[in-house]
Amino acid sequence: MPAVNMENNNTKRSSSWDSKVSMGSGKGRPYLRSDTPSSILSSDSDIRFTRKLGRPYRCSCYIVTAFILVFLLMGLSLYLTYTYLAEGPAPERVFLGVMRVSEGDAFKPQLADPSSEKFRVTSRNYRESLNLWLRRSELRPAFLFIEVLAFDGRENEDLIVHFTVTFNMRRLEVSTDNIRQVLTR
Repeated sequence: MPAVNMENNNTKRSSSWDSKVSMGSGKGRPYLRSDTPSSILSSDSDIRFTRKLGRPYRCSCYIVTAFILVFLLMGLSLYLTYTYLAEGPAPERVFLGVMRVSEGDAFKPQLADPSSEKFRVTSRNYRESLNLWLRRSELRPAFLFIEVLAFDGRENEDLIVHFTVTFNMRRLEVSTDNIRQVLTR
């Protein structure tokens, strides 16, 4: 291995990389810095700076990085949970409605008994009809469900339908006027 001698000249130093450095080459002539191999020119600080980390240090870095990532993911999940999930059950609002059917159906005594087949079929028809009206309206985002409670009226005259409509108030603020406008169209 060739010996390296660096001369300490207190003269002006050139700031270029191509300055002459006196190094023994074994042949008696100095190398130009640009001609010297990079392994010869490295100083101790360069070697320490570019040296790879040993196994214990690498393992510590991996552990610290893993902890940081875990804490970031936990923070992100907490943020998303509080931002997008409700703090409790959705505030539902139930409206009681009464509708008079003047054409088509008439009141029959079997409709007064909620356990009869006639009541079940007729209530399903009106429930589906009202569902269709509300699902096609501007109240659709808040509409949850409808339930037909009872039928009323005089025999062979107008049929009166008692029902409830349930809305999710978190999605849309619904008032009785909004419902009345939709059902009277």
